[in-house]
Amino acid sequence: MTFQKLRPSLIGTQTRRILVMAVGLILAACQTAPIEDAGAASGSPKAAEVIEPRQSPNDQRSYRYLTLDNKLQVLLVSDPDTDKSAAALSVYRGSFHDPDNRLGLAHFLEHMLFIGTAKYPEVDTFQQYITANGGSSNAYTALDHTNYFFDIKNSALNEGIDRFAHFFIDPLLSAEYVEREKNAVHSEYQMQIKDDGWRGYMVSKLALNPEHPGYRFTIGSLDTLAGDVKPDLDRWFNANYSSDQMGLVVLSNRTLDDLKTLVEPLFAQIPNKDIGPSYPTAPVFAPGQLPARLTSQSLKDRGRLAVSFPIPNTLSTYRTKPEQYISNLLGHEGPGSLHGVLTARGWIESLGVGAQDFDHATSLLSVEIQLTPAGQQHVDDVLGLLFAQLAQLRAAEPEQWRYQEQAKVAELGFQFQEPGSTLGFVYQMAPRLKDYPAEDLLIAPYLMEGFDANMIVDLLARLTPENALVELALPDFESDQTEPWFNVAYELTRKPHPETAPGDSTLTLPPSNPFLPEDLSLLKADDQPINLAVDQPGLQLWLDTDVSFTTPRANIAIELLVPGGFSSLEDSSLGQLFVKLINDGLTQPTYPALLAGLNANLAATPGGITIRIGGYNDKQPEFSAFILDQVLTAPLS
Repeated sequence: MTFQKLRPSLIGTQTRRILVMAVGLILAACQTAPIEDAGAASGSPKAAEVIEPRQSPNDQRSYRYLTLDNKLQVLLVSDPDTDKSAAALSVYRGSFHDPDNRLGLAHFLEHMLFIGTAKYPEVDTFQQYITANGGSSNAYTALDHTNYFFDIKNSALNEGIDRFAHFFIDPLLSAEYVEREKNAVHSEYQMQIKDDGWRGYMVSKLALNPEHPGYRFTIGSLDTLAGDVKPDLDRWFNANYSSDQMGLVVLSNRTLDDLKTLVEPLFAQIPNKDIGPSYPTAPVFAPGQLPARLTSQSLKDRGRLAVSFPIPNTLSTYRTKPEQYISNLLGHEGPGSLHGVLTARGWIESLGVGAQDFDHATSLLSVEIQLTPAGQQHVDDVLGLLFAQLAQLRAAEPEQWRYQEQAKVAELGFQFQEPGSTLGFVYQMAPRLKDYPAEDLLIAPYLMEGFDANMIVDLLARLTPENALVELALPDFESDQTEPWFNVAYELTRKPHPETAPGDSTLTLPPSNPFLPEDLSLLKADDQPINLAVDQPGLQLWLDTDVSFTTPRANIAIELLVPGGFSSLEDSSLGQLFVKLINDGLTQPTYPALLAGLNANLAATPGGITIRIGGYNDKQPEFSAFILDQVLTAPLS
């Protein structure tokens, strides 16, 4: 079989026109019915201390935020359709707060809370109860908080949450189980020693200010928890676990009033010691520590390059998100982008850009790159192109239309968001209670409410080679220096990065996005079954209107039949190769559509080639015509 057979010969010019027209017919009938604003119909009584967070019109849950008398922040969520209830409680203390002589103590305490409480003293009875009632539980210790969470069948919520609350009311912290949990913590540490993600994280600490708590080991081990740790554990719990530094999220099928009646008298028993917030005071990087390059050894045969720039903490600008403007341009994957140029040279497998809070004062805007074997030989060239792209951004005035495009994408994401898992929602939301005003808890990640060119310029001025930490992990790197906890070979140099001239890089900023939807109007459901809308030689079109997801999205499946199909192993292999090449070739030109909520994928089937297109329906005719053009005009040699 030759590649010529793969061009669907039944698709002539006239049939192609009919296909594009058919796509228009599909979209005209695939719009979904209008929905009411769920945020205006929670039915909850309003009281002075009660706040209802702004929510997506597509979100059918009801919400209520309140602060208990002991200053515990609470978000209650009623979802009549949920098949499980869930709860999470975040304590706003974590590894940053470990004593210098007891590294890992916050993590160790997390383990100890699960053992038993004064009300439920049986060992490990919480986990047994949760499991017996179809649920799961877990916890993690982060740098600035510790998060506990569980889910359970709805009918078992009362006792499940009572058992959970007593973790924080009257934990036993039983001395007889200290050694057992020391070993459990040490086992976690040992499990991570061969993990490249943990290895890279631990060695990256060596580039930080030694006075900052982020520099330290955080997991804990038999060495850091050696000896009689119980008095230290009790002191640390009493000093750091206080209701004024906790946030609780509970989601169930019950009404908000019922949840309030269940939660309020129970969690109000957690002692309030009025300890207030606690943040590191030392800077993440001391003067003179940047620029720096940290090279280390990876275990897998992959190369990783990360470039991080310290910037002011982004929480204070969550409504405007100037860092998003930069991240979206720097991480763009369309033609002429940094990603596109590096991919064309065969140097990278992936590139991602984003900002992450490190502490209350500092965030890190980071570029993460997976290098190909060829790219591992051109690290300075990759850096040169990255710094050239940043210089290009600094030279260009920030443009409001670009910001508005990004803001529209974010607004669409909020307006038509789909519900996540019950457990995922509560454990992601609980740490957020300390970061945002109650009314913005749900919408905060999506807000881009104001273009501020000066703020963008200020951030770009910090994204320079002189303010960069470059981390490079290579499988064949060797050094006499090793990181003490994970035994990672490394080399740290604090000097300017070499500036390699990128040559004719063809780096450009992206044009306006033609695929952003404009018409989001919704039609009434027709309540009709699927029907054959077009039936003629060479083309059948089946059409159905489905409004169950209440969003202006449509799905199209086009089956291009190849004469004789892919009946042999050779035919099937060539078909698979063909669609892989097409899909790879679509990555750059369809990236703007992906940002605008459209997607396309090709697959080889026994009968031919299937094209699946999904997303907001407004620009699907143009997008579908573009995809068909790419398939029908693909070079076959």
